[in-house]
Amino acid sequence: MNRIAYEMGLAGYNFRMEGEDNVRGMESRTPENEHGDLPRRHGALLPVVVLLFVAAVIFLVFLFYQTPNETSSEERAITGTVFMTASLAPGGGLLPIAVDLESGRVFSAGDDIAGRQATIFHSISRGERYEAFLGGEEGSREPQLYIVEYDTSDPFPSIDGLSSVEGTPAGATLRALSVSDSGRVVYMSLLGERGSEVFTDTNSWDIRMASDEGGDVLLTGGAYPSWIDEDLFVFLKNDGLYIYDTRDLSERRVWGIDRGVALTNMKIGLSPEGQSVAWSVPHEGKVYILDISGAVNGIGAQVTNVIDATAFWAVFSPDGRFLALQTADAAQNARLDVYDTEEFKQRATLGLGDVNTASVFVTDWQ
Repeated sequence: MNRIAYEMGLAGYNFRMEGEDNVRGMESRTPENEHGDLPRRHGALLPVVVLLFVAAVIFLVFLFYQTPNETSSEERAITGTVFMTASLAPGGGLLPIAVDLESGRVFSAGDDIAGRQATIFHSISRGERYEAFLGGEEGSREPQLYIVEYDTSDPFPSIDGLSSVEGTPAGATLRALSVSDSGRVVYMSLLGERGSEVFTDTNSWDIRMASDEGGDVLLTGGAYPSWIDEDLFVFLKNDGLYIYDTRDLSERRVWGIDRGVALTNMKIGLSPEGQSVAWSVPHEGKVYILDISGAVNGIGAQVTNVIDATAFWAVFSPDGRFLALQTADAAQNARLDVYDTEEFKQRATLGLGDVNTASVFVTDWQ
């Protein structure tokens, strides 16, 4: 089913960005020599003066480019850990995966927690207060939702001794968790039939909210919810990008799709300050960067950049300076492509080893 969701195409539609370049010509003029021809001795010095002038210009340019630029994305180290859930073989079970971006090493559950039940779909709150994930007894096909205090020393916590959140729908498929610093989790849930059309239809999924204090409620239909702050979250519906307000249980569309629909093989990633959304459209080979800072106040979202990449999952770095896109090479081997968020140029590529491209879920970057 994951493979089906991954491979399904979308109905055609296009985002467009239009603009034009204005180029101004420049004219150079040489003042006339009011004193006639230069004397011969001055004429002999002229080439020397010109050479000295050119040398001075070259020296100044050299100094300019040698001056350290603290804001250059190329000079910033790409660090931290990207968390994902994936299988290591077609049809295999899902495991937690962590990628150390500095060393490029890919850790699977078996590396560090052998003998413990794997926990999957990890989400860490922006202030690193809480972590949410799914887990269950060995062999169980119905993983439960857990919300715990975040422990940086244990990226794959065990469910031993933990109590799951009560009220989650029995027998449902759960995906795409997002936990806030207040301990509330929004997530996708799908009950009943799981055929390809249902699984890829964004509006067929429920978005539910659970709390570490207990309780689980249905909010709306849609996919990929992500907290903007403690009250608002952004998510997808078939006809566009929405913001949901948990204070009055209202929702409003901030970016619409005029033709076609958004299916679940599109993904959205939210920047850490909650102002930008990376929206992948794999059938177009584009990732659209949207500014939603005004959308919180009722202004529509705006496209600010477009990355030419056939990508699926998108996740921002904790400082918002980089964006990791889950892509695949020509041989369909899974990888992460890292872009800076100033010029949106690709800065690094990391292979994901044996991770199965058709069954991977990138969940966080810490």
